[in-house]
Amino acid sequence: HADRMLLDVVSPDQVRVLRGKLDAAAERAGRSAPRLAAWLPAAVDPEPESLTQILRSIVGYLTVPGYSEMFAAAGYHTAIFGKWHLGDNYPSRAMDQGFAESLVHRGGGMVQPADPPGGSYFDPILMHNGRDEKTHGYCSDVFADAAAAFIERHRAEPFFVYLAFNCPHNPLQLPDEYLARYQDQGLDDATARVYGIVTNIDDNLGRLFSKLESL
Repeated sequence: HADRMLLDVVSPDQVRVLRGKLDAAAERAGRSAPRLAAWLPAAVDPEPESLTQILRSIVGYLTVPGYSEMFAAAGYHTAIFGKWHLGDNYPSRAMDQGFAESLVHRGGGMVQPADPPGGSYFDPILMHNGRDEKTHGYCSDVFADAAAAFIERHRAEPFFVYLAFNCPHNPLQLPDEYLARYQDQGLDDATARVYGIVTNIDDNLGRLFSKLESL
């Protein structure tokens, strides 16, 4: 019953075949076919390893959007904080898909090509309701703080919050105090970073759950 489908790293011919199957299924069900979004791979003289990686990444999956419109139509205040990953331009932005409040990073991850120059997990430039906004603090803290503030503003009203942390994700940037906690236990750098990032997320979720319990 999704209204859109995202195709992650597919060939044009695969899009054509799936489009036909979706149209036929929708006709049998007596409803409109979902829209498609597709990422088409391109490479110049790729190595065999690169081709193998691309082929392993081919997947189609139903997208989350649809829930936001459903909640908005039911009178909920809707918001998304963190990772959207389904489009940075009209009509595919979160704000175009039922989220009245959106604070998200661009593209598929932070400190990636879609990020503004000089991107970082600290003091990131995020898209706030369609406009670039310089924020202050560590990215997961920023997203959790924004979610908590939204919940506080709408505590007496129905609300729907979609919180999707960018972390843990390369380049595995995190506050020093979280990294040191696991480096001091003798873990290698990469493992210490992942553990530290997950601990930070745990702390942020703890704050959010406490906020909800206090309402």
